[in-house]
This record gives sequence, C-alpha cells and structure tokens, in this order.
Amino acid sequence: MSGRILLAVSCAVSIAIWAEPAGAQSDPGRPARNTSLRAAPATGTASISGQVLTADTGRPVKRARVLATASDPPLTRAVTTDEGGLYQIDELPAGSYTLIVSKTGFVDVSYGQRRPLGPGVRLPLGDGQQAQRIDFRLPRGSVITGHIFDQDGEPLMRTSVRALRFQYVQGERRLVQAGSDDTDDRGQFRIYGLPPGTYYVSAVLRTGDGSPRFRGGRGGQAPEDAQGRGYAPTYYPGVTSTSEALPILVGLSQEAANIEFSLQLVTTARVSGTLVGPDGSEATNGVVMMTPDDGTGQFALGPNYTGRVQDAGAFALSGIPPGRYLILARGQAASAEGLLFASQAISVSGEEVSGINLMLSAGATLSGTVSFEAGSNPPPSDLSQIRVSASSPVAMPLGGTTNARVRPDGAFVMAGIPPGARSLTASGVPGPWALKEVWVNGRDVIDTPIEFRSGQTATDARFVFTDRVSEISGSVRDGQGQPLVDCWVIAFAADPARWRPQARQIQASRPDGTGVFNLRGLPSGEYYLAAIDRAESGEWYEPAFLEGLRPGAVKIAIGEGETKSQDLRLTAAATNR
Repeated sequence: MSGRILLAVSCAVSIAIWAEPAGAQSDPGRPARNTSLRAAPATGTASISGQVLTADTGRPVKRARVLATASDPPLTRAVTTDEGGLYQIDELPAGSYTLIVSKTGFVDVSYGQRRPLGPGVRLPLGDGQQAQRIDFRLPRGSVITGHIFDQDGEPLMRTSVRALRFQYVQGERRLVQAGSDDTDDRGQFRIYGLPPGTYYVSAVLRTGDGSPRFRGGRGGQAPEDAQGRGYAPTYYPGVTSTSEALPILVGLSQEAANIEFSLQLVTTARVSGTLVGPDGSEATNGVVMMTPDDGTGQFALGPNYTGRVQDAGAFALSGIPPGRYLILARGQAASAEGLLFASQAISVSGEEVSGINLMLSAGATLSGTVSFEAGSNPPPSDLSQIRVSASSPVAMPLGGTTNARVRPDGAFVMAGIPPGARSLTASGVPGPWALKEVWVNGRDVIDTPIEFRSGQTATDARFVFTDRVSEISGSVRDGQGQPLVDCWVIAFAADPARWRPQARQIQASRPDGTGVFNLRGLPSGEYYLAAIDRAESGEWYEPAFLEGLRPGAVKIAIGEGETKSQDLRLTAAATNR
C-alpha cells in the first residue's frame, strides 16, 4: 500500500549563545582523556575536542561530562573535562554524532542547541577528521527555594520536597520529578540545577529510613496523634490536589524564592488484608503496593506505599491519606510456580480498611518465533541478542514490562506476563532490519495492544522482520536557501485513528548541521509531514498538536522499502503557528 505524506516547515535560525559549533581545525594542545561507557563496536581516526565554559562568567568548567553518541555505527563515548575545561574524544569512526555536556548545578547543553531544552544538531565526522574548538557554554541551573511548615506554622525538617514539571512519558503528558531536596532543621529546602520552565512543588514528610511518613507532630518525630491524623502529600500553596496546585515560572539561571506552605493534616488510615494463592492457600512470599489512582487508567502523581507479606500471607500498610488507590501485589504461593499477580481498586476515607482478600493469579505465557523476510541482506547470525517484550501502554510500578531473550534457533518463551493490555515490541535487532509484523492468534497486533488473561498460554506468536525499510530524506532551508538546523521534522499518519502514544506511524527527526533530515522505517500509508521550529520532545503524540500542523503542508507518497527525497522550506502557516 502506498499513500501521500503532507509536508510543512517552520524552523528558527537564531544564534546559539551557549553551545558553540565551530569548524574543524588543528589544535595539538588538547588533552586526551577518553573514557568509554561501553565497548565500542568500531574505532577510527577521527576526533572531537573543545572547551566547556560557564555561560555567565566564561570560566572553565572542570569535571564536566561530555557524551558523544552515534547510531551508525552504534557507539557511545564519554570524557571528563580537565582543570582548564578542555576535553578530547579520540579514535572515533566516521559518522554523525550527538554531543551532550552536563554537570551538576548546570543545565545540560547539546551541540548546536540554540535555546534551553531545544534540539541540538548532529556533528558529521569523516575518516581522520579532527573537529576542534567544539566549545560549550553551560548556563547555571535555576533554583526554587522556600520553607515547609506544620499546621501550627513551625518548621518541618526531613520533609522531601520535589520540583515537578510536565513532560511526555511514553507519549503521555505527565508531571515528572525534575529535582528534589530535603528540608533542614529550619524547614528550608533548595532545589537547584533546574532548566527554565514551569514547575509545581510538592512535599511529603519522611521517616529516617527514607520512606513516606504521615505522622503528626513537629519535625516528623512524634507519633500519630490521638485522632489518627497525619500529613498528606501537599502541593504549593498548601493543597492536596494537583489540580489546585499553583505553577511556578522560573527563567534561565533565575531563582524562585519564598515558596512557603504548610503540610495538610488529614485523618490517615490503616489498610490490611491477606494475600492468597490461586487455590486459596497462603502466599509464601510477596510485596504489596498501594499507588494513587486517578481513575483515568494512568497512575496518578503521589508516593507509593509498599509492604512485605508477613506470616500467613498477611499484609498491612499504615498512614494512608484519603484518596483513591490501586493495590498491586506480586508474590509466590506453594500451590503454583513462578510469579503471581493481583490488583484491586479501593477508596480510603480516613477509616481503617481491613479484610481485603487479594487472590494471586498466574501471569500469561507467550511463546513463538522470530523470522526474517527474504531480502537483499542475510538474517542476523546471532539471534540471541534479540529481546521480545510485552509492555504496559501506561507506566506501572509493578510488572510494567516482561522480557524474553530469543534463542539461537529463533524461538522464545515469555512467561509471567501480568494480566492486562500489553504492547509487543522487540529490541536488539541489528540494522538494516526492522520489526514489520507481530502475529498472535492469527492477528497482526503490532499496532494494537493485546489483552492478556490470567494463566493464558499463546504458542503461535510470530515476530516478523524486514529489510525493506522506507526512508525519506531532504534538506530544510529558509527563504534565502540557507540550511535550517534548529527545528523538528515530524511525520504522522493521515488517519487520526493512528494518533496515539508510541505509534509507529509517528516519527520525529532533527536536521543535522547541514540542514539534512532523515526519517526511516515508516510503515507504508498516507502521512502528513511537518517541520516546526519549536516542539517539546514527545509532544507530537498529542492529537491536538498534530491537528494544528496539517494546514499548508506539502504532500508526498511512500511505500514499503521505498526511498524518497524531499527538500523543504518554511511555510506561512507554520511560521504563524
């Protein structure tokens, strides 16, 4: 099947102020301090060197980490700057490299980056080329500081404070932790090294062993009060719901001070019950976790409460604030082999919840083979490097992903898959091969999560790989014909039904230093393609975002194994976005 792809372009041409790409020049004075993160599959005669300086004072940054990665050939190298902020990476094979510089207290910077959190560009290297004076200027991280108090306005020590920001995780927009700190004896916290952006601040009292604590009393040391009250996870400016939390905007290398609020004192509860095997026998080993549940299928933000199963399969979790939760359990029983699983939704309102009976059930088993369509390349000689996986479409605290290694004969057995929807994927497959189809029960499920039942056994799975991989490449240029590198080129299916997280029909790529982009492995079909100046990583899985990219785009067709070239320029629709 073939179809059409719609193209739209909008890219920025601003000048980098803290990442400074430069031409390749000779500089024999650079120090050689090369350290490999893992064994490189190839070595060469090229090198990259430069200096890392602070963005504000221009002073050298010593012991900064410079990471260089390439996909063809696959390679990862890291070095550390010396006392003068100098670095050098030697013995690199020809390829296209991504460079990232990081150090605690500073904002990470990528080569060619022109704004915080913006895209970088790849640095092309030829055999024997010495790319020198590839310098970076690291901006200092932003800071959020303030105090946490108890219900009487007294400072709370050993309270864990987190700075949260929205990011795309597995294609879903979620609040994730960007930094944290524990309060001191004055109740003061200071979270540093943050990139600029919008944050939400949360706080939870902790015990000496680091686990969440919801006891009343100053300093977190007093026992629970007579009314059974404790501190709930609280968000600035002193609310227990993320929907009521106030955002805090922090600029580049700026400080947001005086973020002060009191933890909310609520009536907590004890939740207890028994974990049993499939036949009702007592669980012999296991762990029980309670995680906040917002009712949308996603796991809500907040701390998890975990406990081990005790004698006779009993479990108990104390200090649970009011709210909706999902109890997840994983364990073993004398009557069954392997890991068993259980889950149950409950609500806690401040009163003890007891007598919960969690019955463990066996996970599913999937077995089958991997195969390679006849093409112009021989199949991989070592199939044992391939892993097949069953992953939950949403992040899960327990049992999110189950893996199995493929045997040399191409067969695999994946046991212990927790009940629920799972997407089937593969990793460790060498190029030019790509996963084309996943067949289970006579149905191709590569683009559709499959529902696994407790104890289910499926023996006819087939992972099919092909070397007929589509490819779209071209250059991105402005109205004067100059290459544009500070942009994203995004391809997405014309059918909105395909606009979902981690869909194969959605891809994003950044042009290299010459403005050339490459999109590889799109399934045949009809697409839109848009190049835009600003996008948060993963934002292209958002249907509303994709809908806004469609007007004014260019059309193109692609089929299985087809290679096409398309040069792109700015469009008025994208420019006014």
